[in-house]
Amino acid sequence: AAWVLLFEEDPGRLEQILYGPANGPEDFFGIGFKAYERMGDLQGSGLLQSEACLRAACRILARKARQHNVKYLELRCSPANYTSGDLNAEAVAGIIADQLDRQNGLAFSLLFIASRHGSLRRIEEHIDLARRLLSEGGGRFSCLKGFDLAGNEKIRKTARLRRAFLPMMEKCMHLTIHAGEGEAVDSVWEAVYHLSAERIGHGLTLRDNPTLMERFKDRGIALEMCPSSNAQIVGFYDRFFSSSSRLKPYPLKAYLEAGLRVTVNTDNPGISRTDWTGELHRAAGMTSNGLTLWEMLLLIRNGFKASFADRNVRQKLLRKAESEIIEIIRKGLPS
Repeated sequence: AAWVLLFEEDPGRLEQILYGPANGPEDFFGIGFKAYERMGDLQGSGLLQSEACLRAACRILARKARQHNVKYLELRCSPANYTSGDLNAEAVAGIIADQLDRQNGLAFSLLFIASRHGSLRRIEEHIDLARRLLSEGGGRFSCLKGFDLAGNEKIRKTARLRRAFLPMMEKCMHLTIHAGEGEAVDSVWEAVYHLSAERIGHGLTLRDNPTLMERFKDRGIALEMCPSSNAQIVGFYDRFFSSSSRLKPYPLKAYLEAGLRVTVNTDNPGISRTDWTGELHRAAGMTSNGLTLWEMLLLIRNGFKASFADRNVRQKLLRKAESEIIEIIRKGLPS
C-alpha cells in the first residue's frame, strides 16, 4: 500500500521502476524462466493495484510508443491480477481501455493474459471476464481483440486447457499462445492443434519439426519473437557480448529465410529493460551477420499483417506504414 501511495504522488518513480536501468546485459543471460517471472510479479502486478497507477502506466506506455513511432499497439494485461485494492477486474479493464483511448493518434487493442502458473480458477476467471465483456457488443470493450496463454510451459500443458478455452473459441476470439520457449516443439504443436493458435509466442523450438514449420507457412501462423527475453531466459549468441560466444544461434533469421511470418516484440519491457527500437537492434545483434534493412522492414510489415486489429484497420495501418517507408527510401536515394 505504501508503494502504491508513493507512485500515485510521484509518477516519475513508477516510470523508473517500470523502465529504469538494471544490471549490465552481460549479467542477464540464460537465467531461466522462474527467475525472470518472479521479477514480473513485483514489477507488474505488485504495482498496478490502483486506478492512479494503472492510468499512469498507460500514459507512460503511450508516450514511449509515440517516441518510437509506434502506429499500432497491442497491450496485454491480466485485470484479475490487479484487484488487491478496491478495484474489480471489470473496472480495471475499463480503466485501461479508457486511458489508452484518450491517447490521441495511437491505435490500440487489448489482449487478456491467462498464466499457466496460476490456478485453473484464475485462468477461468480471465476467460469468463473476456466472455462477459465481449457479450456487451460494440461498446467500450470493442478494443478487446485477443486472448493469450502465457507462463511456464512446464506447469500446465496446453492440451489440458482446451475445455477451459472453448468459450473463447465460441466467441471467435483471436488466440496467441506462448509455446516452444523452454519446452520441446511438442508444446508448439499442442498450441496450434488443441487451441487453434493464430500466433505463437516465441516458438524457439519450432525448427525441430520441419513439417510443422510448413504448416505455419500454409496457415500464416505468426511467431512473436522477443530477442531480449529469449536471450535472458534461454540464452542465445549475441555478437555484442563476449560472454555469449558459446551459446547457440538465435533462430529468427532462419525462420525469416524459411518464409515464416516472424515478428519482433518487447515481451515484458520492464523486466528486460527494452523498447520497440531496442528489440530490433537486439535481433540484429543476435544474428551472426546482422539483419539487412529489408529484413528489418519485413519484420515490421509482418507485425502489421499478424496484428489482431480488425481487417479494415489492419489494412489501413499497413498501407499508411508502407507509404511512409516508400517516402523515406525515396528521399534517401541519390538524385
